Amino acid sequence: MSELVWPSAGWLAHRATCPRPRHCPHHVDFPGWWLAMSYRGIPHHPDRDRALHVAVRRINTFQGHPPLTPAGALFVQQAVIDALVVAPQPVTRGWVSASLSAVGQLVRWAENTGQRLDRARLLSDESRDRFIHVECRTLTKGARTTYQSRLDLIASVLLSQPRSTPRVPIPASEPLRPLTLTDEADLWAWSHGVRPKGRRQRVQSMLALGLGLGVTRAEKVLLRPEDVTDHGDDGVAVDVTDPHTGEVRTVWCLAGWERRLREIAAATPNGHLLVAPWLTEPGVPRAHDQALWTACLRQPPPVEFNNVTLRTTWLCRHLEAGTPLKVLMAAANIATAERLVQLTVLLPDVPNVDTARWLRGPRDHAHRRQAPQGHVPEHHGQEEAVAQVREPAIGEGTPASHPDRHGRRGGGHHPPHRAPVRLREGPDERSRRAPQGRGRTRARSRVHDDRATH
Repeated sequence: MSELVWPSAGWLAHRATCPRPRHCPHHVDFPGWWLAMSYRGIPHHPDRDRALHVAVRRINTFQGHPPLTPAGALFVQQAVIDALVVAPQPVTRGWVSASLSAVGQLVRWAENTGQRLDRARLLSDESRDRFIHVECRTLTKGARTTYQSRLDLIASVLLSQPRSTPRVPIPASEPLRPLTLTDEADLWAWSHGVRPKGRRQRVQSMLALGLGLGVTRAEKVLLRPEDVTDHGDDGVAVDVTDPHTGEVRTVWCLAGWERRLREIAAATPNGHLLVAPWLTEPGVPRAHDQALWTACLRQPPPVEFNNVTLRTTWLCRHLEAGTPLKVLMAAANIATAERLVQLTVLLPDVPNVDTARWLRGPRDHAHRRQAPQGHVPEHHGQEEAVAQVREPAIGEGTPASHPDRHGRRGGGHHPPHRAPVRLREGPDERSRRAPQGRGRTRARSRVHDDRATH
């Protein structure tokens, strides 16, 4: 028998003229195994072993488009090569292309969000679901289904276990969980042990800028010491530049991170980057994420985090503190409040004892009664402010031992529409004046009786 040459000349001629080459009934003679593979793609070679070698050579040349980092490309290559055992035999071009595309996009998403490239973590059910329903939310349903099926297949082989959780769609609006105050303290303590010094500076700068200012990854790599303004006790302000529009906005640092931000700015030469004091040009933002990923790989942090986690934590801190939405949206460079509404599910519940205080508002009478002397509440009107600040005239105050009907004691000021109240007499003065008053009254009464008798 002559050696089988495939694809045959007849098949190539038919494919060139067929209007539906992928779904035609194939009215030409094909090898028997091709009929079984008609809907599974074109093999690299009819021989099983040779097709496997061709597939491996192709996988080893994968770099991604645009190119991934060397570590990311290597992760994709090794994952797809190890998963060839479940590929249709002979291995097809379509199966290799789909696998490289699915794993490559998963790794690109992990690198863009600063996640560690670890098989057990990146191919877990939670990570795959978040990638499909959050990162791929703009794709068609068919593309998402293809990615999900291929990643589930590869993960079951590489992790040696089938999917342990059902495919429950994760809404695209579900954000990452914010860090607790304990997590923040643990991460800062962990950053002091990162080696070498350059990597430690990168990690600490990204922590301070993310948790203190809530800036994005693209904005972090543009900040320099001259963008930081120290106002002393009034706080630290940073001029943040939007990398897309070039607009500059001022963001005030959270009080808990001011000292650390001052130290980072003081240790960075002018004109250099806060996230890389030895560089003057931002370069590729992914390079800084790579340094963060390397630090987490060499010395695992006490809690998993990335740039999105830091920004989400900063937003939740302001929402918990009651920062006005317009102020927070301007500082975070958010056009609509939809993003902030999504974060409300992450906020702690308000105790019942504080519900009344929040709903009554700042103009309740209890707040007025507790205001110290001379204090001008910001929500009071101009007339009340003048009445509160002016010095009381003699006789207008009320003694500390005699509260007026408004409940104020000692030096309280009367509302402007009421006349001043005379200072009440003390008990000693009343005892001295009482006999004189009663004597004059009795004398007048006797004189009136004498005149009547005469």
